[in-house]
Amino acid sequence: MRFWVVIASVLCVTLFVAWIAIPDSGSASGDASGNEVLAHVGDSEITDADYRPAYFSYIGDTGLPDSPRRRSDFLDRLIGVKLLVVDAKRRGLEQSQSYRAGAARATEKLKLDFYVQQMALDTIEVREAELRQMFLRMNTSIHARHLYAESVEDARLLRDRLDAGASFEELAQEVFDDPELANSGGDLGYFGFDEMDPVFEDAAYVLPVGQVSDPVRTSQGYSIIEVLDRQPKPLLTESEFAQRKDRVEQYVLYRRHADARKALVEHIVDKLDLAYEPEGVAILVGFIRGSITLGDEAAALEVLATPLVTFGDARDRRTWTVGDFREHAQHTSPEQREAVRSEAYLRQFIEGLIVRQHMLEQFDDQAMSRDRSFARIKENTLDKLLYERAYDEHARAIAVSEDSVRSYFDTHRAEFAPEQKILVDEILVESRAEARHAMRALEDNPFGDVAARFSVRPGADESGGRLGYVARKQLGVLGDTLFAVPAGTTVGPIAVADKFGVFRVVEKTDATEATFEDLRPQIEELIRQQGKRAHMRALVDSLRREIQVIAYPERAISLDLRT
Repeated sequence: MRFWVVIASVLCVTLFVAWIAIPDSGSASGDASGNEVLAHVGDSEITDADYRPAYFSYIGDTGLPDSPRRRSDFLDRLIGVKLLVVDAKRRGLEQSQSYRAGAARATEKLKLDFYVQQMALDTIEVREAELRQMFLRMNTSIHARHLYAESVEDARLLRDRLDAGASFEELAQEVFDDPELANSGGDLGYFGFDEMDPVFEDAAYVLPVGQVSDPVRTSQGYSIIEVLDRQPKPLLTESEFAQRKDRVEQYVLYRRHADARKALVEHIVDKLDLAYEPEGVAILVGFIRGSITLGDEAAALEVLATPLVTFGDARDRRTWTVGDFREHAQHTSPEQREAVRSEAYLRQFIEGLIVRQHMLEQFDDQAMSRDRSFARIKENTLDKLLYERAYDEHARAIAVSEDSVRSYFDTHRAEFAPEQKILVDEILVESRAEARHAMRALEDNPFGDVAARFSVRPGADESGGRLGYVARKQLGVLGDTLFAVPAGTTVGPIAVADKFGVFRVVEKTDATEATFEDLRPQIEELIRQQGKRAHMRALVDSLRREIQVIAYPERAISLDLRT
């Protein structure tokens, strides 16, 4: 569990796609620097480094073929976005409290992500031998059993007892609350590729049949593993490997990145040499259990000043008090804080906060903000955030009359027949492997926390993945699946277009006939959505008359997208 608690505090990074894409730091086209200007919009520019990843994302998401007309039209779209951004800056929207708070969070996430990229990910390469080994693993089933412990000390005691003659069946009765595992000696049955915690899987696939492992630290704690059988798929061919090589390579790279992030976090924890103060830890545990409160102001000041943890290298040791911890913990989500259920989890949570702070300080010390690729990523990300705020502001300003709402309700009354709805949460990711990864994280973390970390759905970091109440017909092909399961059930991975989703059915409503007042907000939003395109087109045309635009569509048309 330690790694996931730490990494949740460190790398809660939202991926931004759609209108403004984050450029790849290695983009290059046009001139050698990758900064050929495709359009001037006021004092801002759209370069090929901005255009290329956004256009790739667009044609990839829509499935539309590349063409000169499509390239030119897409440049017009980016100009429209940039016009809204320029206008928002001109109107002072950057100074709004909500934008500044969002920009601060986004910038901090970008710094953490960039630091990890520079320190751990940029040098990763995947060799042919790794691909073949992973392909074989993808076609192998393992039969294993295990014993679980929350701490490494307890895991070592379990291993010692096995060596002394105790059986898996005997010890499983002690360590598992799950009756099935307790009564089967921890037998997991046969499992395939990517069905278990990655670290557990790594250990099981290399462990000889019949041999018992030393303690293996997973995202849930520690396991003692015994492999009972291994069954590779027979008659694997070179053509099968060639057909799946690209997907295998993507997954190997994904796993290598995850391992590199984990190794970096663990290296920092070891380097900082954390030393806890028992009194401070006891106070925080008391807060968690509700046995300690801050009391009056004088008592509160004394409690908050209690030393909690000392860390750093020999030349720069520093101490956090209980108050320092509370201040830094404010940057995390309520779900992350609620996941701290014991002293062991608390120490892991503290580690995450300290590692996070260390990374941010190292980012500044190494002047990474001066890196041109980071500056471009930051500018585009903040422009994306400002565009979303400006777009929402303009969309909310679209007037919807009472008569139009009433007329729509009367005309489409048949569409509002009694129907059941379900409250749905979602985690949307790029691959089945990531979806399974998210599902494993759900075993020890609240759904909203995992959605904020994993989901690529815009706004998931703020909504916690909440889609709201939906009817069966609104879910399309997902409707039958999600309506068939009881409330409280998590389902996935499920293919959703070119992505994969993990869904939780939070609750179900009875089928009742909605009144006009019940449906008013839904109809107003529907009418507003229908009017958005015309409204935004008129707004962009108006801004073009106010803000100077010089476009070079021929440069977009001539871009070599292969580079």
